[in-house]
Amino acid sequence: MSNESRVSRWLREPLVHFLLLGGCFFVLYWAVGGSQSVASDRTIRLAEGDVQRLAAAWQLQWSRPPSVEELTNLVKEHIREEIFYREALALGLDQDDSIVRRRLAQKMQFLSEDVAEQQEPTDDELRKFFVKNTERFEIPARVTFTHIYFSVDRRSERADGDATAALEGIRGGADPAGIGDRFMLQNYYAARSKDDIAGMFGAAFAEDLFGRRGEGWQGPVKSGYGLHLVRVEQRIEALKPAWEEVRADVASAWSDENRRTANDKLYEKLRDEYDIDIAVDLPEPMKAAIRE
Repeated sequence: MSNESRVSRWLREPLVHFLLLGGCFFVLYWAVGGSQSVASDRTIRLAEGDVQRLAAAWQLQWSRPPSVEELTNLVKEHIREEIFYREALALGLDQDDSIVRRRLAQKMQFLSEDVAEQQEPTDDELRKFFVKNTERFEIPARVTFTHIYFSVDRRSERADGDATAALEGIRGGADPAGIGDRFMLQNYYAARSKDDIAGMFGAAFAEDLFGRRGEGWQGPVKSGYGLHLVRVEQRIEALKPAWEEVRADVASAWSDENRRTANDKLYEKLRDEYDIDIAVDLPEPMKAAIRE
């Protein structure tokens, strides 16, 4: 085996990586002042955790530990970032910056979320959460329908009368083809929920359609576009799924709520430590609400 092959094989050994990283940390750590240095505005103390965090972040991204050169560059960039950060603070560049404020506020929330994420719910907790919030996991009622459109802009006050007359004709056996006005969207919708339909035709249209009973031609139903005759082909009732079918969704919803609760508790605790001085003329009810 050649010397080059032996060196290549030696460099691939995990123990060698560990020793190299440890040696690199030792050199860098003492290069910036060692463990006896006292941190100040002009002293950057590189702790063991800093190097470990940088190496771990690299490994997470690249699925391998950094080389000595790569780790050196990571630490140098960390020091560069720290210097610029301190100088920016000294110049007050963090003040009155909405992006910085929002980012720092988010990081505070992430702290409480990290704690909440560490809690693993039991099956019993998830089942109780499911029972308490069953409606959140229901498959909503849906309807399949075709519609004929009547433009109020085009027909003006005749629109309602035209639609009503057309409905009577269709129910009496008239062919619906060719009746109504051209519609910018489609005329057929399959198994759509109330929210889906409200997003396309407006809340009033969805409420009216789902408030009716039975199938067949119905209307006129008013939307943001105008009037519609609606032929309901199928109504599908809301379905409550079995626990086993939605366990993963329940666990995800439980985690989301747990994070929100943790954030709320953290805020309430911190809020109690602050006094709010409202130096602006506002209505008293508004001031009271702000101070709550």
